[in-house]
Amino acid sequence: MTATNERARLIIGLHELADLMEANPELPPPSRIDTDGIKWEIFDHNKETLPALIAALPRPVAKDLAWLDSWSRFTASLPSGMPLVAEVPRAEVCTRRVVGKETVVIPATPAKEAVPEMIVERDIVEWDCGSVLADGQAQA
Repeated sequence: MTATNERARLIIGLHELADLMEANPELPPPSRIDTDGIKWEIFDHNKETLPALIAALPRPVAKDLAWLDSWSRFTASLPSGMPLVAEVPRAEVCTRRVVGKETVVIPATPAKEAVPEMIVERDIVEWDCGSVLADGQAQA
């Protein structure tokens, strides 16, 4: 994409973002905006923020939700094609449930300051996420 096309797409995307933010005052401002897209990092401890963002997007919209360890990454595009990414700690959109314990062996490290082998007990966790996407496309 040429610099002129990137600039034009960014301008259109910014207009779309302004319309989205104006129509949905409950949405927090994005963390970053550049030619790669619009990014939200949501740390507000409000389980309604991501669903509100998803619901506010114009329809139809291609969207995806991926679980990255303890993070959720929601991706979509505005009508102009401007990428939109929202990253949210999994605990912000799901409920953590301990379903048991397990014992694991952590092997010793043969480093300069070697750490001996350890046996530790840790929680077995499941996440209750329900349907995070408005139309139920993704479930954890």
